[in-house]
Amino acid sequence: MGQPSPQWLAEQQRAEQAVIDRFADLDRVIDRVEALVRRADETARVLAATPNCDGTPRLQEANDLRQVLEIVKHHQANLDRVHLLEEPSRRPKPAARAGGRP
Repeated sequence: MGQPSPQWLAEQQRAEQAVIDRFADLDRVIDRVEALVRRADETARVLAATPNCDGTPRLQEANDLRQVLEIVKHHQANLDRVHLLEEPSRRPKPAARAGGRP
């Protein structure tokens, strides 16, 4: 099998960079959402302890955000794993050995 074309390699590098750029700030987003979960939990506790108040909506909000975080973290872990597994396959193959054998 021949070497990949320079155009194909450039396209692969652009696609990989697009994924990296798209998820570059994901850790900061996760941190902010975790802070929102903590705030919703605290608000739910305060409302539950206050007479004539119901903390259930804030507790539901915290639980919904936890579910979103689980999904995001799962996909982030998959992206990291896929990147590590595919990275070697994206490198150009070394030239064929002398004598025409691979």
